[in-house]
Amino acid sequence: MLTASILVYVYAALVIIGGIFGFLKAKSLPSLIMGVIGGLGLIAAGYALGQGLAWGLPLALVFSAGLLVFFSLRYYRTRAFMPGGLMAILSLLTLVGVLATTHAK
Repeated sequence: MLTASILVYVYAALVIIGGIFGFLKAKSLPSLIMGVIGGLGLIAAGYALGQGLAWGLPLALVFSAGLLVFFSLRYYRTRAFMPGGLMAILSLLTLVGVLATTHAK
């Protein structure tokens, strides 16, 4: 579970940084708020995964899947790789990575 925890922490940092950049570049307060909320949720999931707590995996999957849907739709609407396409790819990689590392025997 340690690998999944690290993966989720890295993704959380990218989500928070992305929210901050969205705010600084486009003056988008929703980007900042959602980046911080998403990042904090992922940090909680990463902590729980690292501690072996049962609620860590579902929380990580819900946040990763939710962000995957959000950013996939954003990419579909705008056809702009940044940030929608990149974050959709990172969300998918996190989702698959967490599932793979927590179910590896």
